[in-house]
Amino acid sequence: MALQAMLYTCAGLLLICIGLGVAVEIQSTRLAAANATIGKLQAEKKSLGDQIITQNRAVEQWKTEADKQAQRVLAAQAAAEKVRTVTVERVREVTVAAIPQSCPESDGWLINWGLQFNARWEAQ
Repeated sequence: MALQAMLYTCAGLLLICIGLGVAVEIQSTRLAAANATIGKLQAEKKSLGDQIITQNRAVEQWKTEADKQAQRVLAAQAAAEKVRTVTVERVREVTVAAIPQSCPESDGWLINWGLQFNARWEAQ
């Protein structure tokens, strides 16, 4: 009877050891899979970090270009305003000019005035 109890105890302990061995093997497989997943995620994280750095550089370049374009727009607006002011002034000049009423005098005046007007226009 004692021998039989001892055999049952040994068999029970053997079954427990087998069960624990299977459990350890399952956990080892899970751990290996988790480590592989961690490695993959770390590689993806690095890749995404590199992409973010590249995109941030591109955004900075776009900002720089946008600032340059804004400066060009301001310069063009200033130049357009200057041309507009000069044009309004010259149109006013033409509309208030005393034009001779006779044909021969008005032709000479128009030619002379046109040459002067053109010379002033090109000077600016």
